Amino acid sequence: NYRRRLSLKTLEELREEIDEIDTELHNLLVRRVKIGQEVAKAKKVNSAFNLRPGREAQILRRLISRNIPPLSAYSIYRIWREILSANLNQQTQINAAVYLPSRDYYDLAKDYCGSSSKIIEFSMFEEVLDQITKGLAHIGMVPGFWDNLDGRCWDKFAEVSEENSLRVISVVPILKRQGATKSLAMIAKQKAEETGDDSSLFAIKGDSGEANNCVIDLGPDCKWKLAVVDGYTESLKVPEGTECLHIGNFANVISAS
Repeated sequence: NYRRRLSLKTLEELREEIDEIDTELHNLLVRRVKIGQEVAKAKKVNSAFNLRPGREAQILRRLISRNIPPLSAYSIYRIWREILSANLNQQTQINAAVYLPSRDYYDLAKDYCGSSSKIIEFSMFEEVLDQITKGLAHIGMVPGFWDNLDGRCWDKFAEVSEENSLRVISVVPILKRQGATKSLAMIAKQKAEETGDDSSLFAIKGDSGEANNCVIDLGPDCKWKLAVVDGYTESLKVPEGTECLHIGNFANVISAS
């Protein structure tokens, strides 16, 4: 028992070790932000987009795949979403125009944006589209096309997406919690990056043909249907006479044990 007591660290020693780790973590975070500032300079030289939801999805997949309990995958998601948002906002102050019909949607938007991005709420889907189209916001966040809300919103998106270069570039949360049913689609005036595990989104007017098994019917008052297909692609084979628009790509949900 005496030898065992000698080998055990005291409470004060454990707290000192935690303080040392916190200092190391903080130093690494400061270093990460500085590298992010260098990335921002490189983006200006290469005319790259600031928004990188595909890259963010790849980072989270890698970290969650190597995670070891008792730290949960959701904790990893929350911690790194804050880090990623803070890093991005060091490069460009991000304004997010959002249409959030319930508190569940606000929580999803806050999880993604963290404390760094500015969330501006609007009462209508169309107002968010207007903010993105006019360049008044970097991203728009609206209820996902799977959520069975008013399909006329996505019907309107299909009508204006091509003319205004609008695309769905992400669907959040990228890591779903058990029992969660809500989702937000992120829209922007840019294309999404391929991540290696993606889905593609199309708007279809007419016979959907082979894509029929992946079609989302928006309702009887809508001109368009949506089709979500596996993989990253910008084209979809449809019957002759069918109008088909590519309106986005997004990283698939991360599986976490």
